[in-house]
Amino acid sequence: MCDNRRRTYCCVFVCLNNSSIPELSLFRLPIEQDRRLQWLHLIDREYLKNKSQPYHVVCEAHFHPEDIMKNSVRKLLKKIVCRV
Repeated sequence: MCDNRRRTYCCVFVCLNNSSIPELSLFRLPIEQDRRLQWLHLIDREYLKNKSQPYHVVCEAHFHPEDIMKNSVRKLLKKIVCRV
């Protein structure tokens, strides 16, 4: 069976992780401007600073395990800066 859903890819350069990997969580870029700019600077994507799209995400591979909280339904990111 073919999966025709659109995949969302991590926006960190050279990272090919995407939404087709069920055990991998993807985190949207922060809405809060200061944190957003910090993340964008760390992933060298400053040109996205004024674009707010749901498909601009960073995968959990770019965070330390202690930065991620797990509940019974999903993984949540603690309020920190991306660690690329």
